[in-house]
Amino acid sequence: MQSEQRRWSRRRLFTTAAAATVASTGVGLFGPPQAASAATVISSVDTSRSTFDKLTLMVDGKPFYHSGIQFRYEKHKYSYGWTDAQLKPVLRMVAEDGYNVVNIPLWWSKLETSKDVFSYTDVDKYVDWCSEYGLKLEILWFSHESTGLTMPYRLPAYALDDYQYVVRQDGSELRKKGTGEPDEPPEGFGLLDKTDPRLLAREQYVLSRLMAHLA
Repeated sequence: MQSEQRRWSRRRLFTTAAAATVASTGVGLFGPPQAASAATVISSVDTSRSTFDKLTLMVDGKPFYHSGIQFRYEKHKYSYGWTDAQLKPVLRMVAEDGYNVVNIPLWWSKLETSKDVFSYTDVDKYVDWCSEYGLKLEILWFSHESTGLTMPYRLPAYALDDYQYVVRQDGSELRKKGTGEPDEPPEGFGLLDKTDPRLLAREQYVLSRLMAHLA
């Protein structure tokens, strides 16, 4: 049996990894790769309330009880310089501690490195590692907004120039300071306007490429 001290040290690591958790879009819950089949239902929600007394997520025909944790792979790697050799064992710890779902953010800039140039290196790594440790993967889409602002390094450069920002009534750009993020400018970060239909259409297209790749 693992000592409580050892388990607590792990909890502190996970807490550090999730300290900057933001409200993000979960774009998928994935298990080990399966053969593609239009007739195969991997997950669904039982709404009948006949077998269970509440709405129940079914995965592979069985009730799935979500016990998840967020793992900030991207922040530890790209902001703090951790290596894959240091990061992969964290997922083993997640599985050993009894979690069955891990939430990992994916930056838009790591999926689309420049306009129409896509890289699936990070997301493939997430899928492979989670499959190895028997974890379901929930991808969190970190794009034009993270905690109410736009962080330039999370977006491809063209997105910062092609779409409109939120401005005040006097026309000045809205800025948020004091986020504690690396390389924060003195004036703080701006915020791309989520009501810009061109921005939303572009993100929809980028996400469709991600989903097609995963499929």
